[in-house]
Amino acid sequence: MLDRQQRCSRRKFLASAAALTLAGGIASADGPAASPSAGRYAPPSPQDRKPLAIITTVYRPLSHSYHIGGRFLYGYALAGKPHVPNFRIASLCVDQTPDNDLSRDLARDFGVRVTRSVEDALTVGGRLAVEGVLLIAEHGNYPRNDKGQILYPRYEMMEQIAAVFRKTGRSVPVFNDKHLSYTFAKARKMIGWSEELK
Repeated sequence: MLDRQQRCSRRKFLASAAALTLAGGIASADGPAASPSAGRYAPPSPQDRKPLAIITTVYRPLSHSYHIGGRFLYGYALAGKPHVPNFRIASLCVDQTPDNDLSRDLARDFGVRVTRSVEDALTVGGRLAVEGVLLIAEHGNYPRNDKGQILYPRYEMMEQIAAVFRKTGRSVPVFNDKHLSYTFAKARKMIGWSEELK
């Protein structure tokens, strides 16, 4: 148990060190980033960056959403140089909010719209308002089946995304973190929706 605690601490240290290193090297379009020693730094400018939505189970420290979403919020090192993606996180739908949830911080620090429904995360005024969707369902408190698989709601979330695409008459690329679902039948349906909606 002690070894596991040490590994987690080491992991947290490395994650924090990486964030501070990135913070010191990335500048926004409006000017240089604030010093990491000041406790905060300026995020990359959202100007001319296409909007993305994250549909996720949880957004907490060291979760998949935290790591993947962070690349679009803060930028990242590419070939040894700071890189800001052409996309930004515009909205976030979180299924579960544990005590260490970060969604409220994202809303405050980055102007991210945090919603409780997939449709609200993808649309504004009834129109599709994002250029891509990150479907990240890898953490959270969910039941297990008789095989011991955690029943993450990737299928259900993708079903809601597909419903929004049908309703608005427009679709955008969807990135699915990890495998599609815990059953072949559900995964096959998800592929079918992707083919149907192109």
